[in-house]
Amino acid sequence: MARLFYHCPKFAILDECTSQLSLDIEAFLYQRCKQLNITVITVAHRKSVWKYHDRVLKLDGMGHYEFRPLSDGELQESEEASRIAK
Repeated sequence: MARLFYHCPKFAILDECTSQLSLDIEAFLYQRCKQLNITVITVAHRKSVWKYHDRVLKLDGMGHYEFRPLSDGELQESEEASRIAK
């Protein structure tokens, strides 16, 4: 992440980059990306990262995919996941 902030690219692909971090640090890192105008594409299993995104890409492993905006319900799930994890 330090290298990301140093180079400040237009976009970044983050693969489970916050999975071992606290939610507070995760929030700081995503907010910093937003401040620096870095568009992030995140690969993650943690629902807590959903709130930092506005679209979801789901791959089914069979060659099909779904790309759509995150729903209000999914964003609420993200908030729930964050509260439970604390």
